[in-house]
Amino acid sequence: MTLVSVILPTFNRAHCLRRAACSVLAQSHSELELVIVDDASSDDTHDVVRKLGDPRVRYVRLDRNSGPAAARNAGIKLARHALIAFQDSDDEWLPGKLAAQLATLAAAPPEVALVSCGLVRHDPPAVFVFPPPVLLHGDSRRTIRMHAIAFSQTWLVRREIFDRYGLFDEKLRIWEDWEFLLRVTRGHRVHYLADRLVLSYLSADAISASTQRRIDSLERIVTLHPTDKYLRGRLHYLVGRFAALSGDALKARRFLWMSIHCRPLYVRAWALLVVSVAGADAMRSALSLRSKPTKP
Repeated sequence: MTLVSVILPTFNRAHCLRRAACSVLAQSHSELELVIVDDASSDDTHDVVRKLGDPRVRYVRLDRNSGPAAARNAGIKLARHALIAFQDSDDEWLPGKLAAQLATLAAAPPEVALVSCGLVRHDPPAVFVFPPPVLLHGDSRRTIRMHAIAFSQTWLVRREIFDRYGLFDEKLRIWEDWEFLLRVTRGHRVHYLADRLVLSYLSADAISASTQRRIDSLERIVTLHPTDKYLRGRLHYLVGRFAALSGDALKARRFLWMSIHCRPLYVRAWALLVVSVAGADAMRSALSLRSKPTKP
């Protein structure tokens, strides 16, 4: 019997929490506990949890709002089992998610720290599909360092990995899952499944919507990974990119130069730096010329 602890942090999401929780409880692999961590909600979250009426559900309420990283960490500390998964309070798992991941992890070598499945994110009118082909067939370590893309609701993780690499960084308000992967992939691998087993719905109040939070988090991640020049070059570029989007051309240029100092041949950084001569509006226009979202 393989038991899984599923951690579901939530904050003022009573309107969609039931869908997220029921999608976990309806898994074809039913040997699980669902630990719902209420991050000091002010809505009817507790009533929603009580009405689930399932003995596999455990509920804990934090005394103050502390952010998703702290809520996930609280759930990990309470988890009873050797395998840990995460769910987001506004998302939905398809019924075979855990079963597919358990089969994959059971057959994987010890260096595989976690299995991540596919996800479809609905952000009307756009639709985003994860993982990209490069993660399925390429060097996942390099790709993870290049792209700030991580969805903890797609993970199944060996508990021992948290013992070895630590928990989520609670000073990060976003991208705490990406930063965790940056640590883990120093010594372990991530296995990606193409199967799209998570449906994600971007809420209007999503924390990741704030450009300033993105910049603050990226600058924090730089301090956590001081020796990886390749990664630092990417992080500085991303700070420069978001600074440009926010209209701060001076800060954008400063971080783009820092990026080039770490990676002198970084074409994207050079290109955006050249455009910066024309000002913030030109930089925003250049960054808006991106490919259309992938359709599922």
